[in-house]
Amino acid sequence: MNFLDLAEQVLKITGKPMTPKDIWNKAVELGLDKELGSEGKTPWASLSAQLGTAVLKGKNKKFERMGKPHLYYLTDNKSVPNPPVSLNSEEPKHYLERDLHPLLVRFANQNDHFKSVVKTINHSTSAKGNKGENEWLHPDLVGFYFPYNNFQNVTLELLEQFNQNQYRLFSFEMKKEVSYSNLREYYFQAVSNSSWANEGYLVALHFDSSTKFREELARLNQAFGIGVIQLNPENVDDSEILYPAEIHEVDWVTVNRLVEINKSFRSFIKSVEADIKSHYPHPSEYDRVYTP
Repeated sequence: MNFLDLAEQVLKITGKPMTPKDIWNKAVELGLDKELGSEGKTPWASLSAQLGTAVLKGKNKKFERMGKPHLYYLTDNKSVPNPPVSLNSEEPKHYLERDLHPLLVRFANQNDHFKSVVKTINHSTSAKGNKGENEWLHPDLVGFYFPYNNFQNVTLELLEQFNQNQYRLFSFEMKKEVSYSNLREYYFQAVSNSSWANEGYLVALHFDSSTKFREELARLNQAFGIGVIQLNPENVDDSEILYPAEIHEVDWVTVNRLVEINKSFRSFIKSVEADIKSHYPHPSEYDRVYTP
């Protein structure tokens, strides 16, 4: 067993992101260090170096990392892992947008307005098109509200006879920070990426607090209907919907286009279809909801 084999085993067992030092300590607890045969005084440093090289140079595609200090997790996990523990809403530039996804997943799952499962859309799975053809087309995350989780089958069958349903699709465009200088660009990106859904949102860790900015944000919300969510990294359940989204019928033409060009979105739609048919949501098909 080498260092990467050891890390893979530990991450499979724990099922959560970990620092190299924590991975090593858990390996010692499990007795995996005895299979390594390393006699160095700081094996966790060697582990950290090898994990960093594997991620940065793409030599081992099993691992990904996020945040600072770096947390490592397995690429083939069906979930987005727990969020970085050191997020600071005043310093969003230090983090990647992907680091914020778990916060939104948690908020959208727990908030009474959404109560939804959420899936990250991998833009790299899209089919290649002409330059600009697919620009501002893909949302960062998508959500599905399943309203009848605790209904009996006989009730569900009657609802079908009445041709009633309350399913909702959500689309989220994620940014680290939104200021007056980039507001219109980011907002119209959210309009382009998210207006196909029942509700579309621009989500960020930090928004400008100036009166001028807030007035323009309110005007854009009134004119175009994309909602706004501000994430709270200290207590994600206290994140806030600054402006609600306007509710629309689903734009199925755009949904079909996204299904055609993006495998990740196609997987999401297939999961939604399966959930509706089975009258039961399958959380394992979506991003994992972390527990603080």
